[in-house]
Amino acid sequence: MLRDYPGIYPETCGGISKVNGRVVNSHGANSHDIDDHVANGAHNVYKVRLIMNKTEFRELTDRKIVCLDGATGTNLTVRGMPKGISTEAWVLEHPEVLQNLQREFIEAGADVIYAPTFGANRKVLGGFGLADKTEEMNKKLLGLSQEVSKGSALVAGDMAPTGMVPDSAGGDASYEEIFEIYREQAEILYHAGADLFVIETMMSADETSIALDAVSSVCDLPVM
Repeated sequence: MLRDYPGIYPETCGGISKVNGRVVNSHGANSHDIDDHVANGAHNVYKVRLIMNKTEFRELTDRKIVCLDGATGTNLTVRGMPKGISTEAWVLEHPEVLQNLQREFIEAGADVIYAPTFGANRKVLGGFGLADKTEEMNKKLLGLSQEVSKGSALVAGDMAPTGMVPDSAGGDASYEEIFEIYREQAEILYHAGADLFVIETMMSADETSIALDAVSSVCDLPVM
């Protein structure tokens, strides 16, 4: 994923690279992946993915108050989204509603916006007959927020409850079953270019722990 570091964190970037004709900051070999390299006349052109690690994110939060976005679901309902449907499917059918809302969040000072992937895990999507579109939908939903951000805010991959109860908490779902659902979504979002992850609105400490394990098995991005 080609990007610059958001403007909220420029001072961590030590080097300068030219990327597809643009000058971007880089922060050493461990803070970016070079995804592609092509020759463009006399110039080397690199496609670079810049990655904020957990240490850098902690430094950021130590240095300033990091503002998150607002109540996305509530605002989408106010703007016409009906109840009882797949929020994720509705957003893909009405992308301008989500993107206008996220632009307002950024204009109001949000440093982090949440991609609308709250219920985009295979289990929840399966309740709407959309399990086979898990990868496609996560990529598209994250892409909507990336289009809005354009480096002006970090974009978090949003992960939420599966609706399953772990057997360790008295339910009938195994650790492995829930882990795989979260691991799949985390892997899709990571490779699609999420800057960090947020695990939210969890009803069970056990399920939260599984989600954290799943993200950690995929990458070392910050998790809120």
